[in-house]
Amino acid sequence: MKDKNNQIKNEESIIDIINNYATILYTIKAKFELYKYLEETRYKYIRVYNSISGSYNLIQESLVRDIIMSLSRIYDIGIDKDKSSGRDIIRKGRCSGYNILEFLHSVKKEKNNVNIEEGILLIKSRIEEIKTIKLWRDKFIGHSEGKYFLNPFLLTDDAPLKDEDIEALITLSITIINKYSSLLENASYDINDIKNNFVKGEVDRIFKTMNKCFEDYDKKKKESLARK
Repeated sequence: MKDKNNQIKNEESIIDIINNYATILYTIKAKFELYKYLEETRYKYIRVYNSISGSYNLIQESLVRDIIMSLSRIYDIGIDKDKSSGRDIIRKGRCSGYNILEFLHSVKKEKNNVNIEEGILLIKSRIEEIKTIKLWRDKFIGHSEGKYFLNPFLLTDDAPLKDEDIEALITLSITIINKYSSLLENASYDINDIKNNFVKGEVDRIFKTMNKCFEDYDKKKKESLARK
């Protein structure tokens, strides 16, 4: 007979995993929204961008690398090709500590009556995007393969990674987490409004302040020239 106290402890550990997963996804989503909005502001505040282009480019590159590495950990699963059918087969692969398939099997282990096949099918629906982001991690960011080290732009031709692909993988993760969180603790997580609640306001405030400095400088310069 299963010990009741041990069962409660195990259930709490799964909930802790879910909460940690949601925190990780919130952070990834925030960084992704920041990256996208900074791309928008380079045209909205072109003069500010021109004055800090070096720092801006470093920030954007760092955000992209971190987003790819973080998502790759979530989807750090094994993908094999079935010889008879040619279909992709997924397995746990290297355990990163919080990969999505490991999470599903942990749910199944603690709650045997929960169907995790639906979650596995959701993962399979984005298998191409998963392959692409892992390729970027393995061949360019985590390790440097010769031809991509010498010419990084080759990777964009061999394995194009679009913003839509990253968005899809973030959405997939939170969908799976919410699906099983609602079953285990009757709760769900919303990370969709990060841009409006956090990113947009802070970025606009910083860039508007910098833009105002340029406007004040132009005004004073114009007044100074007019006095001569």
